[in-house]
Amino acid sequence: MSRQEDFDFEEDKELLNEPDKNSPMSPPKQELNSSVRGGSHADSEHGSKKQDKVLSGPSDHSCFYVGISGFISYAEFPFLNGIRCKFFINTGKDWEILDGIDAGSTQHAFKPDYGSSRRIVWNFPFELIYKSVNPHGWPQMMITCSGRDFLGRENNYAFGSVFVPTMAGKHERYMRMFSPVSSSWLTRFVAWTTANFADYIDAPKTISETEGREVTRVKAEGHIKISFQVTLSNFEKYGYY
Repeated sequence: MSRQEDFDFEEDKELLNEPDKNSPMSPPKQELNSSVRGGSHADSEHGSKKQDKVLSGPSDHSCFYVGISGFISYAEFPFLNGIRCKFFINTGKDWEILDGIDAGSTQHAFKPDYGSSRRIVWNFPFELIYKSVNPHGWPQMMITCSGRDFLGRENNYAFGSVFVPTMAGKHERYMRMFSPVSSSWLTRFVAWTTANFADYIDAPKTISETEGREVTRVKAEGHIKISFQVTLSNFEKYGYY
């Protein structure tokens, strides 16, 4: 065999041993394999940590949720005007508020000077979310109506309470308002001259609970219309449908 033929044979042998980059059968490079193996290990480690975090965290199904929204629409008072509302939502010890505020105050509103409507309109919105494991202590809204007398002194004139509806959907409630009455006419006259009307020491507790209410003299003042939008979640786990 000539030297030229030996050279061609060695060249063909090198070409056969060299892998083709474009061939799908060519083995991948070691660097690519190491990077792929490292990426897979990192992804699996990240997924394992994420799974451990989810399993160790609090479960969303360990309690039920109650969403409450709506607005305090208007009031009809025969003898009151220039009134504002201070509302407070009372719940049991097992209830925790997640979003929103459970207390607030509206603006002072007056009856219109003309027309047949004698309503005091606020249209004050509210929205909050609760979570609990016990339906005892269901949310209850309490309202205190206050206003200014002819000397500009702020006084509480009416009180009321109503439970938040226990069914999901849109509801309308009329809260009956009342005010405490002094024990005698002399005490009422002194209260009117000094702007020190009969009032409750702990109004939210007295209004929301029935204990001690039977010894309190009250009179009717009117009513307030409240619109509720209630949403319930995860109640089926506790047997409520």
